[in-house]
Amino acid sequence: MKKHKKGSSGQTAHADVYQMVTDHIIAALEQGTAPWRRPWRCADAGCSGGLPSNALTGRCYSGVNVLLLWMAAEEGGYTSDRWLTYRQAQEAGGQVRKGESCSLAVIYKDWRKPAEDEHGNRLYDTDGRLLTETVPMLRQLHLFNVAQCDGLPEHMQPPQADDDTKRPVEDYAVLSPERLADVQRMLEATGVQTEARYQNLAYYRPATDTIVMPLTSQFDSEADYWSTLLHEMVHSTGHRNRLDREGITSSSRK
Repeated sequence: MKKHKKGSSGQTAHADVYQMVTDHIIAALEQGTAPWRRPWRCADAGCSGGLPSNALTGRCYSGVNVLLLWMAAEEGGYTSDRWLTYRQAQEAGGQVRKGESCSLAVIYKDWRKPAEDEHGNRLYDTDGRLLTETVPMLRQLHLFNVAQCDGLPEHMQPPQADDDTKRPVEDYAVLSPERLADVQRMLEATGVQTEARYQNLAYYRPATDTIVMPLTSQFDSEADYWSTLLHEMVHSTGHRNRLDREGITSSSRK
């Protein structure tokens, strides 16, 4: 955030979104909110498997949005992992119920703008052509769970209590190659190491900067394994070489 210049409302908003996301994750950890704390299948309606997705497009959310929406689902007690914007709910023939609060997600994309010097003058190459530069854009995305909506088509409705036991594991438990690649890139970017042991604990060990996990065969699904690993990865961000924040590195889950 310190890299952004003062005096630009767009850059300030960019920095504010970063801070909002960070504060949201920290607050959830401090309150003990952990949608990943139960990585096994269960018959009650409170369990939701797989990655969060858009109910209208079917597209899975990625990056930090996975964590944000998992936490939002846990906080709200939602039985579905599908989300919509307010407008999308209306497009689908439904309506967000009055009084419902939205959940935070973010949109990130690169856009090109004319390059400028430190005085705000546009820059040109030797042939007089305008130079451009790539600028990252980050803005808030306000989403509602389908459980917060009325009048949606039946295929968008939240699952009932017994739906999970009738739903084939293949429908939700296996990550697509694209989603798996996204998760692996996130893990590699942190530099944290992983170990696997036959045990009933998953935890982050700050002394060696290592995530210690049960064996993959101990998890009911691939999605359960990666959601648990991502949770421990959040704890690893408190390491002195990353956010260097006390409290985040503590974790031990049975």
